[in-house]
Amino acid sequence: MYIRKGRSFRMPKWMHMRGMIMTELIIGKPDSGKSAFAEEKALEKKIMPGAGDLYYIATMQVIDEDSEKRVIKHREMREGKGFITIEKETDIAGVLDEIDDPENAILLLECISNLAGNEMHRIGVNGKDYDIDKIVSKVSDDIKRLSESVKSLIIVTNEFPLEEASESGYDEETKDYIKLVNDINEKLKSMAEVVYEFA
Repeated sequence: MYIRKGRSFRMPKWMHMRGMIMTELIIGKPDSGKSAFAEEKALEKKIMPGAGDLYYIATMQVIDEDSEKRVIKHREMREGKGFITIEKETDIAGVLDEIDDPENAILLLECISNLAGNEMHRIGVNGKDYDIDKIVSKVSDDIKRLSESVKSLIIVTNEFPLEEASESGYDEETKDYIKLVNDINEKLKSMAEVVYEFA
């Protein structure tokens, strides 16, 4: 596993060309350039021998003006680059049913923080009738299935420092969400061949 901070790090191109890297995790603070970097990595993989279609797995729910603007921004970033977009807000492994020739497919999954929140609210928040450990297991198991089923998987996720959450005065639900995302991230770090960390 290679871990580097910042955008300047590049894996040797021969490793990509030989298909040696199957799962990559791109992690960092919001608006740190992760999305553009992830698209760059996906497009690099598109030229690998035997590479199939290029998929963008979108997990964001449009619930307000801000989320709508983010969705539009990301669509504009991908325009003309050959991505096939699949919107999947929960049960992420289900995208395999919508992918032709998954063994050769290249997937860009964005973003784990949205997926985690969607799963948390799908199960239920009122009365805290969700189980963080169960959600962590479900999301990580679903992503493991994706990783084992496709040619290449690139995962984008946000990082939320726990110390900031502890000192922020957030309510319990928000603290639970931050813990959920960070716990999933730890699982994904151990799963990925390569981890890029953005400061």
